Amino acid sequence: MLFVNVSIGGTLTAYAAPPVLMVATAWGWDSTFMATQLGWNAAVVVLVNATVLIALMRGALAASGATGERVPAGVTLIHVGFLVGVVLGAHHPVVF
Repeated sequence: MLFVNVSIGGTLTAYAAPPVLMVATAWGWDSTFMATQLGWNAAVVVLVNATVLIALMRGALAASGATGERVPAGVTLIHVGFLVGVVLGAHHPVVF
């Protein structure tokens, strides 16, 4: 489901998914247009998708034996740093 949500989320801005990038300039789509025409639909679908999946998998999640330990702040910061790097370097292949 993560891949579905990420794929759907590719319509949130005019700079996200490659198919959107191919037509955004030619059709005059900007981020405001994307958010008002397609983005809000994508956000609703992502929320419904995640909610249904959690509801269906509630039993398996409860039985998984998760201890509830918190992820160290350093690990979270490293992940966020890499995420920011990917977003900033997405259109610069030399970075990768």
